[in-house]
Amino acid sequence: MTKRQPKNDDFFVPDNRFDKKLKTGSEAAIDDLEKTKYDIFDIDEDSSNKKKKKSDLSDEEGDRVEPEVEETADEKRLRLAKEYLNKIQELSSDTAEINKNLRNLEKGARSDRVIADKLFALSAPPQPSIYRGHKLAATSVALSRDESTAYTGSKDGTILQWDVETGKKIRLGEGTSTKTDRNKQVLALSVSQDGRFLASGGTDSQLHIWDTRNPKSPIKTFTDHRKPINGLSFMKLRENLLFSGSDDRTLKLWNIDEMTYVDTFYGHQSEITSVDAAFGAQYALTGGSDFSCRYWKVLDETQLLFRSNASIDSARFLSNDVFVSGSQDGQLSVWRTTKKVPIVTVEAAHPRTDGRGNGSGAQWITSVATCPKSDLIASGSSDDYIRFWKFHRKSLTPILTVPMRGVVNDLVIAESGRFAVAAVGKEPRLGRWYTMPDGFNGLAVVPLLSLLD
Repeated sequence: MTKRQPKNDDFFVPDNRFDKKLKTGSEAAIDDLEKTKYDIFDIDEDSSNKKKKKSDLSDEEGDRVEPEVEETADEKRLRLAKEYLNKIQELSSDTAEINKNLRNLEKGARSDRVIADKLFALSAPPQPSIYRGHKLAATSVALSRDESTAYTGSKDGTILQWDVETGKKIRLGEGTSTKTDRNKQVLALSVSQDGRFLASGGTDSQLHIWDTRNPKSPIKTFTDHRKPINGLSFMKLRENLLFSGSDDRTLKLWNIDEMTYVDTFYGHQSEITSVDAAFGAQYALTGGSDFSCRYWKVLDETQLLFRSNASIDSARFLSNDVFVSGSQDGQLSVWRTTKKVPIVTVEAAHPRTDGRGNGSGAQWITSVATCPKSDLIASGSSDDYIRFWKFHRKSLTPILTVPMRGVVNDLVIAESGRFAVAAVGKEPRLGRWYTMPDGFNGLAVVPLLSLLD
């Protein structure tokens, strides 16, 4: 019987070119060292002390060649020892260089992209593009990975798909409401990394999954949450894994590729108001009205607790171990997952003014956003501005303010840093404590680095 020849797909062949390179370098040198080391001690004194026969070698013209110089056992041992030491020194230098390069690579992977200074150099604040479309307040915004398409959800129950460049919009699904119906409000959106799926949640307590290529109606609806869904975030992985956070105080994980429920995580003592997923790792971040943020290690099924002084309306990762939060007492804070207290906190990040520019308290922060793995942070409130900040070590420095009439209910900064998008409404996302009659309901696109192109 003829054995089946394995196909290429039968095995996973890792890319080990780097390993081969190391082996041909440092490991091969080590092998040479071991051989040299033993050669030093394996010298045969009898054979070394034997006199070599003198041979008169001559070329065709009869020129004589000097005989080879004789070497005693001690001299040979000394010579090989020197060669051994020289190889050790060369190998040490190569190893030090390799370690230095690896440290630089690791540092480069963690280091922040410098974007904030470029924005600080702008001569004037950028003018945002305003796109109206919702009848009631826009509550959430999601941006596709290719940065060409934005999605907004609203209290009127609609989801709009926007072309970021032109402002052209398409309505997802059918039906709309002109009233604030608690069973129709959309409070959270998230788009998958491949751009194929859009997740939406709101006051109907249902998680809806849309196919962005044919968004006439949801292709799947999950009903596992018992109360309104306030936060959604796809993992930044090839697999379409989704986190959802709810008023029922639970964080749930879903596999959207398989359209299945995966797990539920408990810990918050009251409503979860914000959810974010880390960059390429299975970690999640939540903010809640229980005055806390929680950092979830999904694989370990553990969590880290970070206590605040007020309810957290929004929290976002800046890197896998640094995150930003905005709270209802007006504090903008940056945290590191290895510390229980903030690295830096700005009190009254959005000051309340009396019309003459004098600070008289603080507006609560309704949204925060980060440019992934950079030094750029943005925050939104109801003080007529989106504010941009530079984070450096233990400081937060204001660098830019962009006028925005309305409540900035959600913010996203494009990964490239070219622009930011905001969901803006006449009233807050999670209530109707006040209204801004001269505000608007829709999408705002704020140019950033694109102004420098």
